[in-house]
Amino acid sequence: MPPQANYHQLGNAILQSVQNGAYPESEDIVSADLPSAALPAVIGLVEQAAEDLKTSIREISRENASDINSWIAQAKRLQEDIAQSKATAKSIVQLAEEGEIHRIHHKDAHYKLDLLRAEAQFNNNLSENLENLRTIKETLNSAKLALSANRHSNSVTLIDQAERHIPLLQPLENTSIAGILKEQAALLRSAVIENLSSLWASFLVVKKEESLVRIKSRIQRDLATVELNSIVDALTDLQLLESKIVTFQESFERVIIAPLFETRSNIAHTTVTIELDTIKISHSNAHSEVRYLLEDLSNIIEYLNKQLPRSISIPFAKIQMPSLLSRLFSQRLANSIPLSVEGGFELQEVLGTVLTFADKISLAKWPGKEELVEWVKRAPLTWLAKRKESGLEKVRLGLLDGTKVTKMMEVEFVPTMIQDGIPQVLTNGPSDKGPELLKNDQETLVQDPLLSTGADDDGSAWGIDDDEEDENENIKIDSTKSIDDEDADDAWGWGEDEQEDSGESAISPGDLSRHQLHNSEVDTSALPKESYAITHIPEVVLDVIMELVLDAEALDDSKFQFTPIFPAAPNLLTLPTQVLEMYRSSSPSIYSQDVNGNLLLFNDARWLAQQLRIFSRSHAIRVNYPDSRLQGKLKLDSDLQSLESFAKRAYENEIETERTKLGKLISEANGFTCCTVQPYSITCEKSINSIVDRMLHTNSRWKSILPRSVLLQALGTLLSTITQQIVIDVEDMTDISEPESEMLTKFFSQISQLADIFIPDGQIYSPERLSPVASFSPGWLKFQYLANILESPLVDIKYLWSEAGLSLEFTAEEVVDLIEALFAKSDHRKKAIAEIRKTPPKY
Repeated sequence: MPPQANYHQLGNAILQSVQNGAYPESEDIVSADLPSAALPAVIGLVEQAAEDLKTSIREISRENASDINSWIAQAKRLQEDIAQSKATAKSIVQLAEEGEIHRIHHKDAHYKLDLLRAEAQFNNNLSENLENLRTIKETLNSAKLALSANRHSNSVTLIDQAERHIPLLQPLENTSIAGILKEQAALLRSAVIENLSSLWASFLVVKKEESLVRIKSRIQRDLATVELNSIVDALTDLQLLESKIVTFQESFERVIIAPLFETRSNIAHTTVTIELDTIKISHSNAHSEVRYLLEDLSNIIEYLNKQLPRSISIPFAKIQMPSLLSRLFSQRLANSIPLSVEGGFELQEVLGTVLTFADKISLAKWPGKEELVEWVKRAPLTWLAKRKESGLEKVRLGLLDGTKVTKMMEVEFVPTMIQDGIPQVLTNGPSDKGPELLKNDQETLVQDPLLSTGADDDGSAWGIDDDEEDENENIKIDSTKSIDDEDADDAWGWGEDEQEDSGESAISPGDLSRHQLHNSEVDTSALPKESYAITHIPEVVLDVIMELVLDAEALDDSKFQFTPIFPAAPNLLTLPTQVLEMYRSSSPSIYSQDVNGNLLLFNDARWLAQQLRIFSRSHAIRVNYPDSRLQGKLKLDSDLQSLESFAKRAYENEIETERTKLGKLISEANGFTCCTVQPYSITCEKSINSIVDRMLHTNSRWKSILPRSVLLQALGTLLSTITQQIVIDVEDMTDISEPESEMLTKFFSQISQLADIFIPDGQIYSPERLSPVASFSPGWLKFQYLANILESPLVDIKYLWSEAGLSLEFTAEEVVDLIEALFAKSDHRKKAIAEIRKTPPKY
C-alpha cells in the first residue's frame, strides 16, 4: 500500500504546486494517498495562503495609492476619448452618406447632358446627310443634263463626284434613299458608257462586209458637234479607253491588215485605198511584191496618224506593231527571200525597201524599226537557213518516197576480195542519169582511186574498212596468203588454163590446193559488166549537195559581191555535212521497211560516197584560183568516211542476220549425233535441207540487188559459216560408223550443190575448170577434203595427205582423229597413222 504522509505535508505540497507549479521532491508525498480526512487541513492551508496574499496586496496598495489614482484618472480620460471618437465616426458616416447622394445627383445630370449632346449631334448629322442627299441629287441631275448636252467628260466627272459622296451617307447607307441614289448613279454611268460606245462606233466605223474602216474626227449628234477628243477624255476618265483601242485594233487587223497578207490564187495583189477619212481593201492586177505591201503599210500608218489623236494612235501602234511585224516576217519577208543565187539582186532590193519602211515608221513615232533593221542584218543568215531548210526538206521527201523506186547501175568488173567478211573492192561507174557536170568531172579528173585496182585503194573504194593500211601493203584473202595488184585477177580462180597433167583423168577435190588457186589466171576482158540496184534516195541527196556546192561557187563570183548573200558563200559549203547527217540519221527507219533494206542502204551509201568524192575533187579544181573564198571550205572527208562506215554497218548487219539464221538451222542437227537413228535422222535431213533452201532463197533475193562479185563474197561468207560449223561438228564425233559416214557423205553432197550459185549464169562448171567457190568461202576446201575423207579408204587418205594438199587444211593430229573415228582398230589403221605422223607434208 502507498506510504502514509501527514496532512500538513500534503497541504504544503499542494500549495506549492498551486503557487509555484513545483513538483514534490519526496517520493513518499508523490506516492501518498489523499484521503478525504486530509481535505480540511489542505483547504485551511490554502485559505490561509489566500488571506496572506490579500493582506500583502492591501499593503502594497496602500504603499502605491498615488499611482493607482493616476491610473484611474487616465482610464477615465481614455473612456472619454473613446466616446468622442465614436461621435466623430458617426459624423463621418453621416457625411459619407450625404456624398453618395450628391454623386447620384451628379451622374444623373451627366447622363442628361450626354443625351442632349447626342441629340444635337444627330441633328447635325441629319442636317449634313440631308445636305449630301441634296448635293448628290443635284449632281446626278447635272450629270444627266451634261449627258444630254453631249458633254460626256463633264458628265463622267459629275457621276464620279456623286459616287464619292454616297459613301459619306453612313447613317443612311442601308436606307432605301441611299440605295435609290446608288442605283441612279449606276444607271447613269451605264448610260454614259453606252452613249460613249455608240459615239466611239460612230467615230471609228468598221465594216467587215465592205472591207473598209472609216475614222472621223467630229460628228453631229442632236444638233451638236461632238469631237473625238472629248470621247477619248471621257473614256480615259472611265478607264475604258485601252479596252476600246484593243477592240478597234482587233477589228482593224481583221478587216484591213489580215487581207493584205492573204494569198489567193485568183487575186494577184491585195492593196488598200484611202479616200478622205475612209480606208478600204481593194484588189489590183499588179504582182504581189513586198514593196507594194510595205507601201500599203506605210499608207495605213500615215492614215492612222492623221485620223487618230495621239492618245489613241500611240497605244494603238504599241498593240498593232508586234502582230504586224510577226505577219510581215513570217508570211511575206521570209517568203520574199529567193533561194537561188541570182535572187540575191532581188533580195537586195527587198532589203532596201524594208529599210525605207523602217525609216517611215520611225518618223511616224511607231515602234518596230529596231526589229526591221535587225532582220535586214540577219538576212544572209536567214537566206542560209532557208537553203538548209529547203535542202533537208528535199531529202526528207525523198526518204518518204521509200525504197520502192529502184534502178540498176553498172559497175566495171574489178576483182574483189574479202577481209573480215566484208568486200573490200568494188568500183562503180558514173550514174547513167547523173548530172552532166558530174560526167564532165569524171572525164576531166585524174583517174579516181575508186576506179582503180591498186591495193592502196581497195579499202577506200567501199569505205567499209576503218583500219588504215600502208598503201604498199597488199590486202589479204586469208591469214596466210596475199595477192598483188598484178595478180588480182588470179584471186577469182576463174582461169581457163587447165592444170598440168598429173596422170589423172579428172581433178578431184583432193587435188585442189591454195597454191593452185593462187596461181590460176582469169581473162577479165571476157567478163561482162556487173550491175546492182540503188534506190532514188541517194540521187536526191546527191542533187541537193551538188546544188548547194554549185551555188556556193556561183556566189563566189565578184558580180555578187554587193548582194547581201555574198558573205554566205563559204557557209553554203557547210550544209552538205548536215544533209548527210540527216540522211544517215533518218534512212535506217526508211530502209528497214524493205526486206532488202540493209543491202539497198549499203549500195546507196557507197554509191553516194563515191559520187561525192568525185564531185568534191572536181570542186577543189574549180575553186583553185587566187582570191577564192571557197578553197578548203568543202570538208567532206570525214563525212564520206562516216558514210562508208555507215554502209559497212548495213552490210554487216545483213550478213550477221543471215549467219544467225543459218547457225540456228545447223544447231538443229545436234552435231549429227545419231544421224542414222530415227527420229534424229529426220531432224538432221530437215536441217540440211533447210540450210540449202535458205542459201538458195538468199541468193535469189540478193542477186537482183548486189553486184555479182559482192554477191558471191556475201554468199561465200554465209557458206563459210555453214561449212566451218559442219567440219567442227564432224571432228567432234569420236566414233563414226559406216552408216553414219554414208549419211554424212550425203549431207556433204547436198551442201556441195551450193557451189552452183557461184557459177555465172550460162556457164557450166566442169571438173577441168577450177571452182570459184574457194575464192569466196575460205572453209570450202577443208569441207571438200573432209567429204573425201569420209568416203575414202586409208590408202586414199594417205595419198591426200602426202600428195594432194590435205596438209594445207588439216593438221596431222586432226587427220589421225578422223581416222580413229572412221576405222576400227587394226594394224592397217595403226600403220597409216604412223605414216601420216612421220611423213612431212608436201605443201
